[in-house]
Amino acid sequence: MRLTLAAAGTEGDVLPFLALAHALQGAGHAVRVATHPAFQDAVTSRGLGFAPLPGDPRGALASRASEIAAVRPWKPVAHATTIRVGMAELLGAATPDDHRAACADAEAVLFTLPTAYAGTVAHELGLPAIGLSATPFHRTRAFAHPVLAGGARLGPLLAPLTYPPSQKLLGEPLAEPLRRRARRAAGLPVAAWPWRAAPAWPPVPVLHTYSPALAPRPADWPAQLRVTGHLPSPAAEGGLAAEVEAFLDAGPPPVYVGFGSMPDPDPAATAELVVAAARAAGRRVILGSGWSGIGAGTGAADDVLVVDHVPHDLLFPRTAGVVHHGGSGTTVAGLRAGRPTAVAPFVFDQAFWGRCVHRAGAGPAPLPRRRLTAIRLARVLRQLGEDRVRAAADALGARMRQEAGPATATAAVDELLAAGGR
Repeated sequence: MRLTLAAAGTEGDVLPFLALAHALQGAGHAVRVATHPAFQDAVTSRGLGFAPLPGDPRGALASRASEIAAVRPWKPVAHATTIRVGMAELLGAATPDDHRAACADAEAVLFTLPTAYAGTVAHELGLPAIGLSATPFHRTRAFAHPVLAGGARLGPLLAPLTYPPSQKLLGEPLAEPLRRRARRAAGLPVAAWPWRAAPAWPPVPVLHTYSPALAPRPADWPAQLRVTGHLPSPAAEGGLAAEVEAFLDAGPPPVYVGFGSMPDPDPAATAELVVAAARAAGRRVILGSGWSGIGAGTGAADDVLVVDHVPHDLLFPRTAGVVHHGGSGTTVAGLRAGRPTAVAPFVFDQAFWGRCVHRAGAGPAPLPRRRLTAIRLARVLRQLGEDRVRAAADALGARMRQEAGPATATAAVDELLAAGGR
């Protein structure tokens, strides 16, 4: 079939889905990926079709550096406002006509939550549609809402109560409707009891592309919600840069510290913090500068290497541990390599993934980025070297490497398309 796969956001929001697109093409489908122009080369170099969705994820995040740095979990309205405004800046450039053009001639549409309008276009055109999500957003008793309550420790009675207000604040596109008229139109019970998940919602199947070893599928989810296993980012071609190889060979395995696409209002101070913490813990460190350019002005040193961009799949297996923001893609890369992991969440679902890592024993409890100091980071780096943490990370990595996420998701897509997308 001719498929359009729409994905938008940062590298971690887009690149893993190229693994699925490539697997679908290998299964005989003709796949067009609709995403930002920044990812066009990554798409076309894998023999996939490309359709542009306007938007500048790097610029949108950079423009909200101060707001993201100031996020507080106990202020959900401010947290939700930061996310909604940021997403509007990121995705607002893509018009309905852009999505319609991306879906032109398609026989089915796969879409991520930031591109949910592609699902609406599929409905307009009468095409089968399948949702894709790297984070669980559907109401459950198993855990609280991953974004606005991702760090909360709530039991099965209280966890479901976090979903209706969180979904309303965030305007989640696949959230159950709260208004009576909308619920009647969707064939749902009028009363949206927080502890009851309606089996008729969401209206399309959703494949969750994360590891069940890290976050098992909730038993109370409706049947159309599946967990297929993680989608690793495309493997890097070639090897590590010569300077990285030389640094790795010059001493014991370093720790990697990097915050990826997250904006930082004071990159120089962050670099100083990381270097001071690493030295206090007696660790060599590779510092990923990320989109904020952290450490760009840091001088050369025997125990510190600053890198602009480095393939995680090649570097992480050779480190003593990784510290990062908790993006789903980076979390997968570190754990799949069997490396002890520490998460310093900024915003979005990052605290949720940090809690999952800690619950698995593969790292310490998440330490919010706003609370990160040299003393606290040094303590975290020492914890990454504990035998029990290293053993848990190694075991979790072995389980995750056994998963065949792209193949499992491809089989699920084929099954759903054969059933008309239901």
